[in-house]
Amino acid sequence: MGEDGININVFFFGSPGDGFAAFPADYTRLVSGYDRAERDYKLECMYEITPANSVIRYVEYGLTGEGQHGTSRGGRNFGIWVELEGLMVNSNGQKKILDFLKEFVQMGIINKAHVLKASGSSKHYTIFSFNEVSEKLVQLQKVFAANFVNDFHTYFEPVNEDSIRKIDLNPAPKKERKSNQAYSSKDLYNPQTKTYQKIAIKEKERAAAPRKEYHKINAFVLLVLLSLIVWQSVQTCSSIRFKDQVNDRLKKLERIGDSPSEFMEKQEGEVTMSTIEMDDEPKDSITPVPNHPGVYEVKSGENLKQIVIDYNNNYGTDFNTDQIRVLNGINKNHDINAGQEIKFPKENEEQ
Repeated sequence: MGEDGININVFFFGSPGDGFAAFPADYTRLVSGYDRAERDYKLECMYEITPANSVIRYVEYGLTGEGQHGTSRGGRNFGIWVELEGLMVNSNGQKKILDFLKEFVQMGIINKAHVLKASGSSKHYTIFSFNEVSEKLVQLQKVFAANFVNDFHTYFEPVNEDSIRKIDLNPAPKKERKSNQAYSSKDLYNPQTKTYQKIAIKEKERAAAPRKEYHKINAFVLLVLLSLIVWQSVQTCSSIRFKDQVNDRLKKLERIGDSPSEFMEKQEGEVTMSTIEMDDEPKDSITPVPNHPGVYEVKSGENLKQIVIDYNNNYGTDFNTDQIRVLNGINKNHDINAGQEIKFPKENEEQ
């Protein structure tokens, strides 16, 4: 049946006096697996989402009813099957399904159709066959569909492959594990938690408390020592790297003829404890430096910036990229070609 364009199918099943059946009877084979005889009352409510639809199965077990000879017989059940075509109820709506079904059973199945009657915590069939109240059940199918759509339409979502699952809407409460250990009068009883505690366990915990504190202190001291070792290692590595940088620079100066003292005078203010920085910013003028060739031929794959850096390193000069670019008339994109000669100013050359 359809409600506001929503295809929802509702039917009932159970085992009144004439045996297990569904209403309408065409669905009996579909629910044959739920013909279980339970001695004690039990309520199951499962929600299954498939790629095509979603199905709610509500079953109450452990009901009683009249037998063929007028005797009361237990182990009966009653259920409701709800199927939504192409739709599912989202997680927020799923929390309300069980209460909706319980209310419908009370108001519709018990009070309206008189299929069951409640007596305390038990329920009893008042009919021998669903056909006895067929008109009322047909009316309840329509009422159920209309009310379900009205109450849950805001929770409807299209089914998809990611949502396929089975959900127990009435999970059994978790049972507390019971200890097989016997307790004597010497055991401690805690009235707040309603549990016993062995005296020996309490004494053992008291004895272990100082050892736990001792282990915590040892762990803290060890952590501090490890931190100091790591810090010292980092400082040592930094010092070694600085010395290596200075030694490499001095070796390059020896190759081009400057003594270390001359280099330190030229570079006064530029050497720090962490690194030797090279200024790559444009300057107002170029200071020529002797003892360098003054020209460099571009090789394949080289760029202007790297050429200037290598030239400075090889000859102890202090040129920057924009100075050499302007001197050689190179555009701002630094376009150069293999075989091109790059000029570097020498002493007594004009800007």
